[in-house]
Order: sequence, then structure tokens, then C-alpha cells
Amino acid sequence: MLEVKELCHTYLTEDREAVAALDTIDLVIEAGEFVAIVGPSGCGKTTLLNIAAGLETHEGTGSITVMGHEPAPGRSGVGYMLARDCLLPWRRAIDNAALALELHGVGKRERLRRATDALAAVQLAGFESAYPAQLSQGMRQRVALARVFAENPELILLDEPFSALDAQTRLVAQDAFVGLWERHRATVVLVTHDLAEAVALADRVVLMTARPGRIKEIVDIDLPRPRTGEAWAADPQFQRVYQNLWKSLKEEVARTLDTGAQRLQKELSA
Repeated sequence: MLEVKELCHTYLTEDREAVAALDTIDLVIEAGEFVAIVGPSGCGKTTLLNIAAGLETHEGTGSITVMGHEPAPGRSGVGYMLARDCLLPWRRAIDNAALALELHGVGKRERLRRATDALAAVQLAGFESAYPAQLSQGMRQRVALARVFAENPELILLDEPFSALDAQTRLVAQDAFVGLWERHRATVVLVTHDLAEAVALADRVVLMTARPGRIKEIVDIDLPRPRTGEAWAADPQFQRVYQNLWKSLKEEVARTLDTGAQRLQKELSA
């Protein structure tokens, strides 16, 4: 579903300074896999996701293919969800959930049927006619989930989809997402800063280094499914996997902080 070969990516700052964001990334994600990508801030996680979605042009060497083709924005079969719900405020929940279907030319009756089913799957039956301003943050995020799954994509790209939610609402949204994923079994690539979320949801966790982002290690998560927030929080095996990953990730976070401190000191002394 997604194949990355020796991908190196560089971008230019406003001052025309070249910054190496990704360095020799090799990653293969098979159909039906749930893969989480974690790493310190600025390591290129979102950049990699945006290149895969066709939202950012690859500037550098190596290659990336999505379902056997070069990335392209708006491709049918690929869903993308951001940290914010990005709902259109003038559209009802059902019309927001049906937006991707509408853009891809699905007839009105069919798209409303699929949007209705998707809203019911995230426990929003009865709220089809509500506008975003009438919904809580968690409810809006679940409408965004319904919008992704209504299209029944083969590949779902998620960029911190639950980070804007409070702890309790995040668990509800995560469980709603997992419930939908269990039904559809799409391939999922999740970018997150939340290590517990990565371990709880994914089949594999890809740990990236500080910038320029490289793959430091890939860890298989051998925890039974289905997984719920209540179940994994106190699971000893979950805790062991989490602690091992955190030990490795903490080294990269420290490197990022050290680099940032050195840069600030240099600027202050200039």
C-alpha cells in the first residue's frame, strides 16, 4: 500500500537555507496494517505523511509510491485526517460526513446513506442535522472520522487526529476509530506524539530520530485485539512495550532539546 525507498527530503526556509528533513527512509506498509510513526518534534513525521498524501512535493532523492503510483492530492481511495476536524461550518453533520463522496461524484442518495451509516458507527445517530457550532469538540472530531470512513478508503493517513481532545474525549474518539477500523480494515498510517496511543492502536510502531529524520527502529506490537482504552492502560505487557519505546524515544527528544538550546545560545551571542 505504501512503499518508501531511500527517501531523502530537503526543504528551503524563508531565508533560502536548505534544511534536511528526512534522511534515507525505507519503509513498506502492507494492506490492512496499522502503523504508527512517532518521534521528537521536527523529525519529519508530518512531512513524510504530507508527501505520501501528495500535499507536499518531494524534493530530494529516493522514491515513495502509494498503491503502486506516485502520490497525488485528492486521490480516490486515500483518506486524510488532521488534528483539527476542519468541518465546513455552513454544512450539517451529514453533509460534512458526505463531503469526500460528493467531491468524487457519488450520487446524493448513496452518499447520504453512507454518511448516515458512518455517523451511526461513531455514535452520532440523531445528530445528522446538527451544525458544527452545535457540537462539542469530540463530536466534531467524530464527524471528521465519519467523513473519512464514509468513503471507505483503502489507505487512511492520520496526522495527530486526537491531539486536540481532552483525555476522556480522546479515549472515546480512539475507541470509535478502532471500532470503524475493525469493520473496514483499511491500511492506516498514524502520526502521533502520544506514545501510549501508538502502542495501543498500532500493529507496528516506527520510531524516528531527531532531524534529519531517520528510522531508528520498528517495533512489532504483539497485543491482542480488540483493544480499548480501559483494557490496555493497566496491561503489564503494554507497559513493558511502552517503557522500552520511551527509553529509545527519550534519547531523541534529548538530542532535539540540546540542538535547540545550542541554536538559541548561538543566536543570543551573535
